[in-house]
Amino acid sequence: MKKIWLWMISSILFFSIGMPVNVVAEEKTFDPTDFSTYGLGMKESIGQESVAPYQPPTTYVSKQEWKQLSPSKQKQQNYLPERVDLRSYFPSVRNQGRFSTCVPFAATALREYYIGRDTTARGANISHLSPLYIYYPRGPKDGMRLEEAFQSMQYQGIAPEIERPYDLNPENTVQFQNPITNIQWKQALPYRIQNYQVISQSNMITQIKQALANRDPVMVGIYVYPNFDATPASGIVPPVTNKKSRGGHALVVVGYDEKNNWFILRNSWGEKFGDQGYVYMNYQTLLDMTSGYGFVATPVSYWYPPQGLQVKHTLTSDRKNQFHITALQAQQFDLYRDDTYIKSFWENSMIDEETDSTKEHTYYIMAKNSIGETKSPIITVPASQPTHMLQKAN
Repeated sequence: MKKIWLWMISSILFFSIGMPVNVVAEEKTFDPTDFSTYGLGMKESIGQESVAPYQPPTTYVSKQEWKQLSPSKQKQQNYLPERVDLRSYFPSVRNQGRFSTCVPFAATALREYYIGRDTTARGANISHLSPLYIYYPRGPKDGMRLEEAFQSMQYQGIAPEIERPYDLNPENTVQFQNPITNIQWKQALPYRIQNYQVISQSNMITQIKQALANRDPVMVGIYVYPNFDATPASGIVPPVTNKKSRGGHALVVVGYDEKNNWFILRNSWGEKFGDQGYVYMNYQTLLDMTSGYGFVATPVSYWYPPQGLQVKHTLTSDRKNQFHITALQAQQFDLYRDDTYIKSFWENSMIDEETDSTKEHTYYIMAKNSIGETKSPIITVPASQPTHMLQKAN
C-alpha cells in the first residue's frame, strides 16, 4: 500500500511539475528567404514621463494653413514640404539575421545618419557603428527597450563596427558575451548623443512629420503582424487585417510623402526586404501597428573622426610593402604591423622600409584627427620569395 501511495505521489509530481502547463509553439527555423523567421527584439517601453516631449527646432504648418496667413506672416512661417526623404544620408541597410537585435540596429542606423548629414561622407564612406556595443551585456534573444538604446548612446556613445563586429552566424552567441574593451569605450565617445526626446501616440503623425522636416529621423516601435512580414518587393506595406503579433520591432522613419499618405521606414533585415531594405507605410497603418512611442536624438557634435578610410596594398620593385590611403577629414595616419605601432605619417602613401617580406605580416592603419580615430580593416600580406630567388626563377 505504501508503495502505491509513493507511486501516486511521484506521478502527480511528474505531471504537475515535469509537464508544461502551456505548450509554446515551436520557433520557426531561420530561413533567409522567409522574413517571418527574421529576428525582432523590441521590448515593451515603460512610461516616458521623465523624457522631454519633442519640440521641433523649426515649426511647420500645413501648406493649406500657410496660404490662409497674411503675406507678412507667410514670410515668418515655414510650411511643411510635400515630401521629405533622408535616405541619401544613410549607409546601406544592414541585416540583423535571427537575433533579437532590432533596437541596436535601428539606433546605430539613426546615429550613422547624422554622420552623413553633417559631413561629406555618403554611403559606404560612413563608418558603420556597432549594434553589439549598444546591446551588451544582453543575450541573443533578450531584446531591448527603445529608451535603453538612447540612454546608452547618450552616456557611452557607440563604438565603430570594426572594433566590435556583428556576426550573422546564428551559432555565434559568444559575441554577445565579450566584454567591452578600453579601446572600444574610447572610440565610442565621439558618437554620443546630447539628449533625446519622445513622441507619443496622441500626436505621432504630426510630430514625426515635424521632425523629418527638420531633418531628424525618428526611431519607432511596431508590433509585427502578418502584413509586415508579407511586404512585397515594392516596399508598400499592406494594411493590417490580422493583429496576431509575433513581437515588437524597431524601425527608423526616414521620410514621408503627402501625395501617397505614407512614411518611409528603414528596416534591419537586409536589402532584399522591401525596397532595398526600406518600406512605405500608410500613416494609418503606422498608427495601427505602433507600440506607442517614437524617439528623436540630438547629437553631441557636428564633428567626427575620419570617415571612409580605405587602404590599398602594393609591393614596390624591391619587395617593400607600400600602402595607399584615402580618408575624409584625416590629419594623421599611424601604421601598425603585427599589432605593433611602427610610425606616424601625414601623406596618403607610405612604404614600410623595415619589413621582412619573406615573412607573413598583418597591417592596419589608424586614421586620426582632433575628434578621434578610425581603424582600417586588417590587411594580411603573405610571405614572398626573396628578390634573388625571384630573379633565378625568371
